[in-house]
Amino acid sequence: MSRPGETKDTLFAVMEQIQQFKQELRTRQIRMPLEVAEFVFAHPVATPVQMGRETGIHYKTASRYLVQLAAEGLLE
Repeated sequence: MSRPGETKDTLFAVMEQIQQFKQELRTRQIRMPLEVAEFVFAHPVATPVQMGRETGIHYKTASRYLVQLAAEGLLE
């Protein structure tokens, strides 16, 4: 059983990581919708087709974004 507030603490930590990831995108001047960052956190293992379906981004564009993030060292 988890202690009271542990889930909330975990949620806030993840939210902070998402914000840091978005800031890193801005710092490196990587131009892409911020929904991409949110999708990557929500679905750490996904295909460009899945990303496209959930975000409304064409799957080829989603693929390009994922390749760009990997090239920048932000995804493995």
